[in-house]
Amino acid sequence: IFAIILLWPFFLKSQTNEITLNNPVTGCTGSEVFVNLSWSSTITGNPDYFVLRKIQGEADFTQIATTKNTFYIDRSVNSDKNYVYKIKAEKEQDIFFSNEAAAQARYCAPVISSPSTSCAADGPHITLNWSSVSGNLSTYEIYRDSLKIGQTTNTSFNDGSNIEGIKTYNYFVKAIWQDGNSRDSDTAPAMAPACAPTLAASADCLAQAPGGPKVNLSWNNLLGVQNYQIYRKAQSETSFSLLNTVSGTSF
Repeated sequence: IFAIILLWPFFLKSQTNEITLNNPVTGCTGSEVFVNLSWSSTITGNPDYFVLRKIQGEADFTQIATTKNTFYIDRSVNSDKNYVYKIKAEKEQDIFFSNEAAAQARYCAPVISSPSTSCAADGPHITLNWSSVSGNLSTYEIYRDSLKIGQTTNTSFNDGSNIEGIKTYNYFVKAIWQDGNSRDSDTAPAMAPACAPTLAASADCLAQAPGGPKVNLSWNNLLGVQNYQIYRKAQSETSFSLLNTVSGTSF
């Protein structure tokens, strides 16, 4: 009976002072990845829990947080990394560790904003912006109506000079990581604005008889436009009148 009384406290401690770390759950908030950790514990007294993390393959853990809860959301992770976690607890002179649990890489797609439109000297433009992804990015590829039109490491892109006014285009952005994985954003539609041509004029004299002054007009080509109408008025006149209709970009 005396031996049982001596051993009982040690037996009780080993059974009740435990931490069990559940399998981590990964997810995306926009283009940002997170790892949701939870664990069960039978340690009494509301101890502090220390969240330890390492990149899979590394030798040492690093403490990333302290909490009195039995859950923690890790938002300081990169999409293209596998992580290993364990939980540490201290109570008086005792130190306890949970099991290790791995979180596999979760690749979160960029989030594209509503495109903005504008008119420039060369015609309509559509500007795209999107949120950055985490990890070792290789490039972003930009697609318009399922055709690749460019790539960049920035989080914006201007599409212009080769788009048609009053026409709707559909865009998406593909993020490509250095390890070869990729994710596509949602599709964002945009209608290109109807833009006026940019007119340039110069004056000189006719080289042939009967001579006299002439005005040379030129303007930029606008995709999708079939004809341009030229209007003219004298400085003393109040309204323009149609002078000619042409399909080219000069008169």
